[in-house]
Amino acid sequence: MLSLIIDSKSFTSGEFLSVLQNCSNLFGASLKNERLRSDSDRRRIQKAVADSNCIFLVYGKLYLGYTVSDFVAGVANSQPPWQMFNPLFDWRKGMLSLWSQSFLEFMAIFLMASVILIIDTYPIMFLNIFRAHLDVLKNHIQSLRTDPLKTEAENYDELVNCISYQKLILHLILDSKNFTPGEFLGVLQMCSNLFGTSLKNIFMFFYLTRLHETRSILDTLDERLHSNSDRRKIHKAVADSNYIFMVYFNLYLGYTISDVIAGVVNNQPPWLAYNPFFDWRSGKDTLWMQIILEFSAMILTASIILIMDTYTILFLYIFRAHMDVLKDHIRSLRTDPLKKEAESYDELVGCITYHKSILRCCELLRPVMSFTIFIQFLLIGIVLGFTLINILYFSGLLRGLSSVMFFANVLIQTFPFCYLCDLLVDDCADLANLLAQSNWIDAGKKYKSTLKIFMQHVQKPIIFIAGGLFPISLNSNIKVAKFAFSVMTIVQQMDLAARFK
Repeated sequence: MLSLIIDSKSFTSGEFLSVLQNCSNLFGASLKNERLRSDSDRRRIQKAVADSNCIFLVYGKLYLGYTVSDFVAGVANSQPPWQMFNPLFDWRKGMLSLWSQSFLEFMAIFLMASVILIIDTYPIMFLNIFRAHLDVLKNHIQSLRTDPLKTEAENYDELVNCISYQKLILHLILDSKNFTPGEFLGVLQMCSNLFGTSLKNIFMFFYLTRLHETRSILDTLDERLHSNSDRRKIHKAVADSNYIFMVYFNLYLGYTISDVIAGVVNNQPPWLAYNPFFDWRSGKDTLWMQIILEFSAMILTASIILIMDTYTILFLYIFRAHMDVLKDHIRSLRTDPLKKEAESYDELVGCITYHKSILRCCELLRPVMSFTIFIQFLLIGIVLGFTLINILYFSGLLRGLSSVMFFANVLIQTFPFCYLCDLLVDDCADLANLLAQSNWIDAGKKYKSTLKIFMQHVQKPIIFIAGGLFPISLNSNIKVAKFAFSVMTIVQQMDLAARFK
């Protein structure tokens, strides 16, 4: 299912509408007598259309088969097939809620599969139609100057018709001449980043309940803050989290504004997005309307990316703040001579409960953070490589500045989180050391045995695994970022920059 979702996100709605519009023009041209002059030509196109319909039906049956089989497997196991988050009711309360949840999920996945079906089949069907028109064009070229009864002017008109036919097909297939290499790489680096964000958003939708549960546990941990020192630590962490969010917001907004300024200076829209309503080249008014529309859309997109890129950092920062509170609690174990042994034991149990709550938060967010960072690791090398090529070979001053800001934004998507993961591992080691250094020598047997078990548990570091393959750490981040230089090496060895120019 994820592979289908991934494919659907590599194609924007604007491009889809553009292709549909162009395909309509092609089908319209197919019906004109001056294009399809013989019954043989019409039969070729009709056969291509019939084959395209057959292809669509085959794909439709395969996608529907998967959807139905997953639905049946879920119902047979007495659970919803995809276990989506539902804020309206809990499917575990009875058979009616279970079937309601299953039906809602089936309808949602069926609609999604329909969209994916269209996106997965449109290139095959369109290319099949294009090849049919190329076959028709071949027949027209083979028949040039084969009729001795035609005049030279008539033969020339047939040649002109063949040329216009070929130009129409090429215009439908590719219009890449509107892009300079720098503009193309700028759009490509942004689309690659949006591709990863789309995957992260979809995955987040399926695990949204984990975020809500984590927030509830954090509320419980806040209730365990007994001293003003503990509260100040958490308040400072929350304030720092707000500051981190604002720093990211300013960086993302700065890139967006810099790209808009670069576009305005160059008298073109910043991202050259498809607009089916008007052509921005027709005048200043339409140009500014296009710029405002693209800027509004990009602000909304940047806001979504901002949330997806900062939630991991903010959660982990809050976890570390609670680890600091736990360290203070461990330091204070058996330091008050007025407390009885039972009270000291209760404080130790409180530390254990506090630690278990932190571990529970980490376990809840582990799959979400693992997938989020894994997708980012997969894309960071490619995106940074495209950006470096754009900066070094194709960008002007303003485009170069916006690309540098984009480069920095991509780096901060993973670097701070990886750094915090390393610090969290160190926090676990510090907990074990603090327990060993606490005042336990003259404690009772029950206290010592509990302390030993607790020490064994805290010695296990909290490690997040990216996609279940490699640990999330600064070392891993540096390794995947080095792929950008591999992309640069390929470009230099193949001299692709000179060819693009």
